[in-house]
Formats: sequence, C-alpha cells, structure tokens
Amino acid sequence: MTNDDEDNRVQENLEVIQEYLLSQFKGFDQTATPNRPTSYTFTLTRSYDESYKLKVSWKQLADRSNTPEKLKKRLAIDDVAGRMRQKSQGETFWWEIIKNPEDVPEKVRYLLQTRLHIR
Repeated sequence: MTNDDEDNRVQENLEVIQEYLLSQFKGFDQTATPNRPTSYTFTLTRSYDESYKLKVSWKQLADRSNTPEKLKKRLAIDDVAGRMRQKSQGETFWWEIIKNPEDVPEKVRYLLQTRLHIR
C-alpha cells in the first residue's frame, strides 16, 4: 500500500465526518486541524460561547477497515454529535471506534461508558 492510498482513504473519511458534523450542527462554522500522525480535530463554532470539538485518531482515519460507509453508520450509532453536545464548552470529545469490545479490559470499558473526556 502506498502513502497515496492512505492519504486518499483519510481524505474520504474526513469528508464523511465533515458532512456529518455540518448536518448535525447547522449554522456552525467548521474548522479541521490535522495533527499528523496522531489525530485530527474538528471545531464547530457558532459564537464565542458556543463551540464543540471532536478529535479522531489518525490511525482510525487511515484504517483500511474503516470505510466511508462504515464511518457514516458509526457516527450515527455512536451518536457522536449528541456526545459532543454533552461536553462542557472548551472540552474535546475523543471518538474512537473499538473493533472488539470484548478485548477491552473491564476498567477501560467502564471509563469509555462513562464517556471520559480530554481537554
């Protein structure tokens, strides 16, 4: 696989996420900031005191198993927009697709279920 293949896959997946966010946050301005090779951050802003952030790992964007169709479904199933809105202003929601939840240790599963966040 070439870097061009990975870059194309990342770009397709970014477009899916951007379309989803625009549909869920109508009237918001959207900026996308790459932090290659670790993550990509999407910031949606309506006003000084109303903004939301989403961070997605670069690995997730480049993963061959994460097709645009799969990401589209997972964004809805995981209620990413709803979970972003649950964060306090200025906090970032980190979205990660877990392939095999059974492989995640119980303590980590609990933390994910309580929707830990990063700043």
